[in-house]
Amino acid sequence: KKNEALPWMGFEAREVILEVLDKAIDDKTAEVRVIAYDLNEPEIVKRLEKLGKRLMVIIDNDGAHGKAGSAENQAEKRLKVTAGKQNVKRQHMGKLQHNKMIVINGTKIKVAICGSTNFSWRGLYVQSNNVLALYGKNSITPFLTAFQNFWDFNSAADFSKTASAEWSNLDLNNINA
Repeated sequence: KKNEALPWMGFEAREVILEVLDKAIDDKTAEVRVIAYDLNEPEIVKRLEKLGKRLMVIIDNDGAHGKAGSAENQAEKRLKVTAGKQNVKRQHMGKLQHNKMIVINGTKIKVAICGSTNFSWRGLYVQSNNVLALYGKNSITPFLTAFQNFWDFNSAADFSKTASAEWSNLDLNNINA
């Protein structure tokens, strides 16, 4: 009974995120890339664990996120067990990176989740946030590139030299191509 309200409180964002993660779990070819500011929503973390080595994740470690006992430290420990230490990275760009994205690249599903919603209880159920789900190869390409640039560069100065730091036209008229 205690979880009865959760599905409708953050129903749209939560539903979309969990649905695409379930599809990624089912598509054994799907590789998943995640950049998370807050990461403490139990169902999201459980699904990320199920992806195993197909997951690469960057979790913010600025301020409270890096303190002992933080939800982000706990998620990091859990995901290092399932995804492998080499696939879990802690960083922040400048003060904090504050990005939130999930990119799934598989044969059955290609989707980029982005927006202002943190992958946390507050982000889904308390704050007024949004989630966009962009489907198709063309839609995920800039997000995959941005993820790789975040992964490869550990400073805001280095990242700012990449094309990912510039405005990207998503060409929404052809997004599903």
